[in-house]
Amino acid sequence: MKVVFVCSGNNPYSDTGGVVPFIFNQAKSLIDEKISVEFYLIKGHGIKSYLKNSRRLRQFIRNNHFDLLHAHFGFSGWVSVLSFCKIKKVVSFMGEDIYGRSSPGLKTKFKNLFIMLSSFVLQFFVDYIIVKSPNLLSYFVRRQKTQIIPNGVNLNFFHQIDKTIARKKLQFRSDKQTVLFLGNTNDPRKNFNLLEKAIVILNEKINLVTPFPANIEKIPLYLNACDVLVLSSKNEGSPNTIKEAMACNCPIVATNVGDIKWIFGETAGTFISKFNPADMAAQIRKSLEFSRVKNRTDGRKRIVELKLDNQSVARRLIDIYNNLLN
Repeated sequence: MKVVFVCSGNNPYSDTGGVVPFIFNQAKSLIDEKISVEFYLIKGHGIKSYLKNSRRLRQFIRNNHFDLLHAHFGFSGWVSVLSFCKIKKVVSFMGEDIYGRSSPGLKTKFKNLFIMLSSFVLQFFVDYIIVKSPNLLSYFVRRQKTQIIPNGVNLNFFHQIDKTIARKKLQFRSDKQTVLFLGNTNDPRKNFNLLEKAIVILNEKINLVTPFPANIEKIPLYLNACDVLVLSSKNEGSPNTIKEAMACNCPIVATNVGDIKWIFGETAGTFISKFNPADMAAQIRKSLEFSRVKNRTDGRKRIVELKLDNQSVARRLIDIYNNLLN
């Protein structure tokens, strides 16, 4: 089977040629299952650029004779549809490409309405839809052609490392407990301001680490060196950071967004916070105490139980591909 992945190649923080890491890793996991995967990267921004990419994609598919197209993010789906290629099309929606951005202002509000409308209409022009979490399913009506499949996590790459070794490699201070925030502190959706206020309330010796944009090779070190990972987002689909932290048995505090509560399950050392600084401070305090006494969680066991490893997710995708082609 020969599949073309259509996605943006404009990510400035990517170590994989402009492709966001979780899409690159999904392609790699499919290749490991003997599926041929090639990328068509959308370069540039704006409607004119996307229209140009549609024409180029049409020629790219004609020249390479693919069996199936898998687009990632809504606008990549439109590039695929407007290529007018007679090939089965799958689109994966991530979250922000459905509900829009969190920035305030009238301009952002209209842009979000356009994103929501375009994603809704797109479902009628593709053969199958993948969403990353149950909260995204409500935006679509073609339920028989829609499936929830979160991104998988590479369990060979994300695994537990001795905290002392990880801290030494990252030169972390040993006299303070470390709180890790992996998101973009300038992205309103990531809601870093909530965490900052919680840290002030704690008024304790805490080392707050915000390494974004961090080299992907160092992420497992950060997750193993910290005492707790905090995700304070206003909304999410199925955040990869949470699954990666679980795979490293890292204690976590997170707001109740996307599928986080489902991923946590009953895992000790994982805490859900309300959207206010006082409760987040309280949950961080609990997590730091858990880290001091227990050190690590059993999060990796939960990821395995949910079959959220890369290979299990790849096999689910292959089932969809086979059904469409048959």
